Amino acid sequence: MRTRLVIPFSLVVLTGCGQNAAPNQPAPPGTNVEFLYCASETTLFGSGAIETFQIDPATHDISAVTGSEFNIDFPANVYPVGLVSDSSHQFLLTAFYPGRPSSAEVKSYRQNSDGSLILVTDTIVPGASPVAIAMDPQNRFLYVVGEGTTPMLSVFGFDSSSGALVLVSSLQLQPSTAGPGGISADPTGKYLYVSLQQGVGTTGVAELSVGSDGTVVQNGIVAMAGVPFPGPVFSAGTNVYVGNQTGGVFAFSIAGDSGLLTPLAGSPFATNSETVLAFLQFNNFLYVGTRSQQNLASGGGITQDPATLFAFEIQSDGALQPVAGSPFQPALNAQSLAIIDSFLYVGDDANINGFQIDTTTGALAADFSRSNSLSSLGLVAVRH
Repeated sequence: MRTRLVIPFSLVVLTGCGQNAAPNQPAPPGTNVEFLYCASETTLFGSGAIETFQIDPATHDISAVTGSEFNIDFPANVYPVGLVSDSSHQFLLTAFYPGRPSSAEVKSYRQNSDGSLILVTDTIVPGASPVAIAMDPQNRFLYVVGEGTTPMLSVFGFDSSSGALVLVSSLQLQPSTAGPGGISADPTGKYLYVSLQQGVGTTGVAELSVGSDGTVVQNGIVAMAGVPFPGPVFSAGTNVYVGNQTGGVFAFSIAGDSGLLTPLAGSPFATNSETVLAFLQFNNFLYVGTRSQQNLASGGGITQDPATLFAFEIQSDGALQPVAGSPFQPALNAQSLAIIDSFLYVGDDANINGFQIDTTTGALAADFSRSNSLSSLGLVAVRH
């Protein structure tokens, strides 16, 4: 079943600014207007929200945009499990936990040129409470994986003109006693991967094929022996990366004809000893967000290591080579990542942090940290 780990945090101010993001009025419609959308949660299992921030195209800094059409609040005990955009960046899509018990509530929003959001689809699909979402790289489907009495995958057809979503297929994943952790589609859109954890048995990654009509078939499961609690999944090129809740990134290669996975030599690649929370790729670099590692302080009590953002260079065979200077220090719990141009935004338990990416080395330079007093569960950066 789904679990949430709770770790108290202290505010960490990076080099640059550390004050609250200043409210702002939306920019007039035009070209090269950039926005950052944040799916967030106010407290553990509290109410959720989608917040809108305007990005300064010169400095990359963010400022909160005020108004109900830019900031959407949800009822108590309802929060988004993530946030994705279609390939044209015209729509935002999300699913909610818990919403209605053992049901997936799926929403899509049109992004207006001034950054405001208009609800397009609000659909309740019984069967499983959502855990993770992914967008089809070919812009055809939204995938929602959830848990209930069995692990379920729901496939929603996406209308790229209107942004509407409609359920087109569903599949009970095997083993039926497993709990899903993450989901990702490969760049071709032909294959889908879901991390699964069985309480007293197989832990691994379900390997699925996707038909042009949205039907999904599970081809198998590649075992991750001795690995408890697999987490997010990320497909990059011909490789798949899986994080877990005791640290490290497991790497697999994709067989082109079948989509089946083969473990890569050297895997797993080390992070810290805490939960892997998020993946994002920029060129041939992979950024991995993790939970802050807790250590015993010399005088008793617990200290928390804020260096939670790991950077790797993806080698030609898919292996991961740490980038010099990694891990980097965004704050505590690097939970969600977004990139626009060569600038990385990192959402944690209370802040949105900005980093300039060195496009040659993959190293990160801290630029700013803005407190939004909310726990970030998903980030999307867009340009209109």
